[in-house]
Formats: sequence, C-alpha cells, structure tokens
Amino acid sequence: MSGYGFTYNGVASSNYNVTATDTITGILPPLKGRTISVPNRPGAWYIRTDLGPRWIKVKVAITETSNTSLRTQIRQIAQWLSTVNGPQTLVFDNEPGLTYYAVLDAGMSTGAGTQSTDIKQLVTLGQGELTFMCVDPFAYGTQESLAFASDSASPNVTGTYETWPTIDVTFTGGATDFKVSLGRLYVLVNHIFVAGDTLTVDCSKQEIQINGVSAMADLGLSSNFFALQPGAQTLSITPTGVTTASVSWTPGSL
Repeated sequence: MSGYGFTYNGVASSNYNVTATDTITGILPPLKGRTISVPNRPGAWYIRTDLGPRWIKVKVAITETSNTSLRTQIRQIAQWLSTVNGPQTLVFDNEPGLTYYAVLDAGMSTGAGTQSTDIKQLVTLGQGELTFMCVDPFAYGTQESLAFASDSASPNVTGTYETWPTIDVTFTGGATDFKVSLGRLYVLVNHIFVAGDTLTVDCSKQEIQINGVSAMADLGLSSNFFALQPGAQTLSITPTGVTTASVSWTPGSL
C-alpha cells in the first residue's frame, strides 16, 4: 500500500509498521470573530479574530507482523502516542521542514468528541484514522538567526504568519539604557550596563533578562514586545557602537 510516514515525539511511525495514507486538515484552523455590542447601534464593533486549535486527521494502515498480534501492536502504538505529557512534535514525511505540536485525541473531553480517534476500527480492521489536536495551530520551520551589523539587522521571515523574535545582546561598552526598534514599535530597557553584561529580549514570553536573571522592573513603560511579519523588515539598536547582538526567530505557517 502506498503512503508515507510520520514522526511523533521523535519516533518514526515505521517503528510500529504504521503508514499514513492521507492527511486531512482545513486550509485554516477555526476562526472566531470577537465583537462588542454598542447600545443603540445596529450590528457590533469588530475587535479581532482568534485562531482556534487545529485538528489533523491522519488515515493510517497498520501492517501486522508475523510474531505480533494486531491487538498487541495497537497497545504498543497507544503507548507511543500517549498524551499524558502534553503536546509533542509531529512531522510528516510529505511536509519536510515543518513541525506541528500535537496530542492524540483518543476521546478526550475537549468538546469535540466527534473528532476523536476510532480505536475500535484500528483494532478490528488494522486501518482507520488518528486524530491529532494542535492547541498551537501553526506549523513551525527551523529556527533562524541573524547577527546585527552596524546596530541594524534585516531579517527576511519565511512562513505565512507573524513570529515572535528573541534578541540576544552582549555589551562591549557602557550604556544607561538599551532600545531595539521595529518601525514605531520598540522595547526599551533602563539599566546601567557595563562591558560584559548580557541582555535577552524574548518577545514571545514578553520577558527581558539581564545576565540570565529576569529584569522586568527595568522594562520601559512605553515598550511593546513586537512580532516579525512575513517578508523583510529592519531592526535597529540604540545606543550605537556598544553592543554585539543577534536576532533569532522560528517561522510559522498556517
């Protein structure tokens, strides 16, 4: 039977004689518009659109080995796909370079019972569907990084959705503050830095660390942790000439 493999939690499906024959997922994860009603006005004000969890149905076939019963194989597969440790990496051979973070829905109480994996069908027929839930609906590529040159960096972000960068800084001279900017958005840190100090600006966690210790008290009140958009953009650092720095990010796709 033709098909392709996948790897879950670092273990290839071929280890369990499992082959994927089709993968079913929507073009987009569920979208939910957020609005607010306004008295004495028709309709509502639009606020934003939220992305819900992504569901991935994987049609699979299980090849029974000569010395292992199908029911025993199912138990081994169930152990492999156990969800007790939360979302794990899920990579399909036909989507190289993209990683999902998923848990198997084997009838969990998620409000989406119709999505769950049909274990009975797997046991009786040796084929069926595995349903994975991705609470984080994005597929992620490989982390990329770029060094600042002359206090500027121009990352070109692949993927189809915004991604939150991390800026790592080492001070080569003294400074009374630090600011990294993306257009009108910036993160300002008010601190007396000396040569050898390190600073990490983690926009995903919305956190700054100085010399490995959280330093949120030094975050400027006007700061905005920013996301990188798909395509090219330019980051800049001030004060100039007193740091070496790099920016890293992981591109995400819907």
